[in-house]
Amino acid sequence: MTIVRLQCREVRQPPVVLGGARRAQDSDWPALEALFTEYKHEIEHQDGLVPDAAALREHLEARLRGVARGEYWVWEVSGLVVAVAGLWTGEGVPPGEAELGALTTNPEHRRKGYARNLATALCQAALREGHVPVIQIERDVGSASRLCAALGFREAAAE
Repeated sequence: MTIVRLQCREVRQPPVVLGGARRAQDSDWPALEALFTEYKHEIEHQDGLVPDAAALREHLEARLRGVARGEYWVWEVSGLVVAVAGLWTGEGVPPGEAELGALTTNPEHRRKGYARNLATALCQAALREGHVPVIQIERDVGSASRLCAALGFREAAAE
């Protein structure tokens, strides 16, 4: 598995879709829990791992703390949270960068442009704050590569 680090210095505007981006709130937790659980299971499946209840609980607790710190954003359509992503700066992220990650969409709402629009909103917010948006993806995951290329991400370095 090769991890690729991508940077986005200029965001490409995707086609407009219904809904909008906003910071996740504690009241979003039921929808977020479902999205984060789906995300965790997909990652485990890709890596050939067996689901582990204790690891899932730890994953969800960490995400809940991140929501409380304002690290997660959602795409909401008619009051329904359909996608979530994290945006981190500060500790663990190189100065001048903002790391985008944990981007996932409810399986019933995929391929409608919600993740792309959410990622665009987060990249634009990072750039306004003077941060270069970065993301790390597995080189062989086609959907992630296509999304990042469509947004304007370019390879910075490979691990």
